[in-house]
Amino acid sequence: MSADAAAVVAGSSASRPSVTARPRRTLARITNDPLHRAKGNTPEGRRVRDLYRAFAATLGDPGDPGTQAQVLTAAQLVAAAEVARTGLLEGRGDLDQVIRLENLSARALRRLGLNGKRAAPSDFSRLLGELP
Repeated sequence: MSADAAAVVAGSSASRPSVTARPRRTLARITNDPLHRAKGNTPEGRRVRDLYRAFAATLGDPGDPGTQAQVLTAAQLVAAAEVARTGLLEGRGDLDQVIRLENLSARALRRLGLNGKRAAPSDFSRLLGELP
């Protein structure tokens, strides 16, 4: 193989390291720390951080930026839906907005496979039958 051909092979996408194998200084800040935009000095920001960490742990702490972005979006939508729901229950807010945010957050969780499917009613009746 000539030197030129070896250089082409060395520069091909197959021989380059993946995104997670790159040194951290070459990645975007949001990739290195997905939570740097979530302000920890507000209750909503802390809730987004808590949800992000819980969702990411459930998914096995994904390192790829695409999944991190989806997890962050899901955490932000769930937190926004919670704030909107609380406002509605306190007598302020818009029911349509709450419904939209709840639906968006449910779709984001379903996209990640975190929709938390409930047990069928027959499972509950079986479990109740096993109680002493």
